[in-house]
Amino acid sequence: MRTQVVAAATTAAVVYFGLNAVKFRKPIKMTFSVDDCVLCGIPRKEAEAFYSRVEKTFSKRLRPAETWTLLSTQVLKPSQPPQLHKMVFDAVYAGSDSPPIIWSPGKEVTNVRHMMKAKGHRSVEQFFDWARKSRSEFWLALAKRMDVRFSVPPSAGLDVSRGVPSVQYFPGAKLNIADSCFKANPNAPAIKYRSIFGRHIFYFSACLTVVLLSGKRRFYCHVDLQGS
Repeated sequence: MRTQVVAAATTAAVVYFGLNAVKFRKPIKMTFSVDDCVLCGIPRKEAEAFYSRVEKTFSKRLRPAETWTLLSTQVLKPSQPPQLHKMVFDAVYAGSDSPPIIWSPGKEVTNVRHMMKAKGHRSVEQFFDWARKSRSEFWLALAKRMDVRFSVPPSAGLDVSRGVPSVQYFPGAKLNIADSCFKANPNAPAIKYRSIFGRHIFYFSACLTVVLLSGKRRFYCHVDLQGS
């Protein structure tokens, strides 16, 4: 009887603290001021409104990663100086033991989510269970999702007839991996870089200079770099 009472009390405590975790979590401290926002390069009136929104978000008692996701998607703007973004990011994770996460994809934009939807799986666990039981089908579906282009399609996703240590992926397939890597508009920007401490912006076009090694063959792709 005593054991049952202790177990029930423990369960109740876990449920209570789980449901009220936000109440016991301390709000994130503001480590910068309105003046700091102005020094980052935004007008004072904008800085005052921005500071107020950040302070309100910090008071929600969310986890650092949740706080940053909310700030980076609803408060911060791409047009604002990189220094401002970094200052807020550092404030979010100041004093936190959790690893700083700059960006995490939304559920609807990940390849796993798209593959789950295509297979009709409602949970990650269900998807993983299918991937373990249908490994060959999984690898074929993955290659299709990643738009890997084969000149000769594979006969299967993998072949373990010689044992797991000698597994062969995509048996019988032939491809030039460059066909799968460089599919974008060759004149479109692939990388945009801006220094946090300067105003120099460099645009790397989608035509990148690389040497791809495949066996004894070499494939060369044009490199183009534009600076402004």
